Amino acid sequence: MTIAMPLPASHTKFWRVVNVLGVVALGLFSVLLLFFWVAVTFNVPASGDYGIENVDASGRITTIEHGSAVDKSPIHIGDRIELPSTVHDRLTLVGPLMPGIGERVRLTIQQGNARRKVTLVADATVPGTLAFRLSQLVLQIGFLNWLIVGAALVLLRPSRLTWSFFVLGVGMIWPIAGSYPSFVPTDWVVPILVLSIISCMAALMGFLIFSLRFPSDAVSGWRRRVDAMTPLLFIVYSSLTLGVNLAPIFIGPSAAWWEDPVSTALVCSLPIIAIVAFASFMGNYRSSQGLERERMRWVVVGLSCWAVSITCWAWFFFVSSEYSAARSLSYTGFIVLPLTVAYAVIRHRVIDVRFVVSRAIVYAAIAALVVIVVVILDWLFSTRFTNSRLQTAAYAGMALLLGLSYNAARQRIERAVDSLFFRQWRRTKEKAEVISALLRHATATSDLYQPLTQGLAEAFSLESAALFEQADDGGYVRVAAWGWPQGSLWHILPNDAIAERANPQTKSVDIEKLPWREPEVPMGSARPIAMFPIFNMKVSVAILLLGAHHNATALDPTEVREIRTFCADAGFVYSRASVSRAERVDAGNSVITAGGTKRALESPRS
Repeated sequence: MTIAMPLPASHTKFWRVVNVLGVVALGLFSVLLLFFWVAVTFNVPASGDYGIENVDASGRITTIEHGSAVDKSPIHIGDRIELPSTVHDRLTLVGPLMPGIGERVRLTIQQGNARRKVTLVADATVPGTLAFRLSQLVLQIGFLNWLIVGAALVLLRPSRLTWSFFVLGVGMIWPIAGSYPSFVPTDWVVPILVLSIISCMAALMGFLIFSLRFPSDAVSGWRRRVDAMTPLLFIVYSSLTLGVNLAPIFIGPSAAWWEDPVSTALVCSLPIIAIVAFASFMGNYRSSQGLERERMRWVVVGLSCWAVSITCWAWFFFVSSEYSAARSLSYTGFIVLPLTVAYAVIRHRVIDVRFVVSRAIVYAAIAALVVIVVVILDWLFSTRFTNSRLQTAAYAGMALLLGLSYNAARQRIERAVDSLFFRQWRRTKEKAEVISALLRHATATSDLYQPLTQGLAEAFSLESAALFEQADDGGYVRVAAWGWPQGSLWHILPNDAIAERANPQTKSVDIEKLPWREPEVPMGSARPIAMFPIFNMKVSVAILLLGAHHNATALDPTEVREIRTFCADAGFVYSRASVSRAERVDAGNSVITAGGTKRALESPRS
């Protein structure tokens, strides 16, 4: 038996710092790539173009831009070029760097058996159509949303699952954007290109890991073996892709014999990875139940769109190097995945945004009121009471008045904002206060049954709630329920996974993460998703099983904290009940003598 020891506080703090630094570093790098992408899309500042769209590994020209200076010159598709001697010229000709307007490059062209020297001058880049720019803007906004959602998930819930989703968004920017604007220094281009390629390969592995682990962040069976292979696959793919992209710049046509086959093999392997990932994800979806299936439903749509877009990317890689609005629109499937994950995060309350939005509105309103008061005072003393001796006293008095009334004003504004924008949330809080009052005034355990089942389900709009009390065998027996049909589970055995987790170290349990597949419980969103133990002197005396909300969403952190408070209050009631029961047992087995002393009853003698 292996016992998992908790990490030291210093070790945990170290990894938290590493987690934050990793998010910041990748975030800054992603913003840099997005900035380059926007600059190229809108041609700000203006960059040039030689007109040679694509050159294969052997130096053969495969695509020439129509209407460019090269198109009007004696250079034709099929001619071979000898790469320039400087790294800058190679980066602008066959690399990702765009040349400046009027920039020149000296080339040697081989046409058949003849060789000739030519000088190319970069013309101003032809602006893209409005449809092309809008489609690119949609992609850029979508990837920005991806980065925000991914960073928030990693910071709040760091795991291999959330990191894979974040890295997937970071790495997908480079293969779609492709070029760097002319103002990027030459010394920066190669390091940025290397980091872009590595992040792209990390994104490929991130897609695979995300599909293997979503939504529980756990793998088993063949998924565990594939998950263990991802570091090796990352090293292999990164090495080969770096070689394919850097060989034309630093080696030239002599690397053509291996560059083309490797490049083709890499692109052809993408559908295989996509098939494995999609098969894993769909397998997890088919085996999911209740709320877990609801969480995965929209992400299935997002992954399907992502697979379509990666197929389009591979198709355009082989058949066309020309960027168009149609090509950009085919890539919009890439941004559907983060949108569906963001929807699942907000709807299923992985991150509860209501409190943040509510308090942001409250403090914005308070700040606006303070600004209005200051502006009115300033206007009065600058126009009506110029050079008045009362100005300083008025400001001091107003500051004192604002300070004294701040707390009362904040509470009133909070209630107004909650009632206006979060009416359902406000009603839930009011019902929760009623339940709290009932629990505090309960005198017997039977007084807990209705508040902890029907009352709690109605207050939080839950599909089901059930209260189980501990039995003599160490298990738990159902004593009250709401939303549980007849014939449902009534006895939880002592060796059940849920019963074993009811210990003093447990405040609440996510049932979906347990190997608990009890069939005799409500189905769908009414299936229990959370367990809250109730303790009496660190001994579990009851457990509370709760289903999802009516809209199939999980409990948010605020609701979990409130329910824990209810269970703590219920624990005091069970404690008083056990004391009263012990006193009754003691009274039934003793008598009061004339002297006022207690004497145990003797059993009758035979």
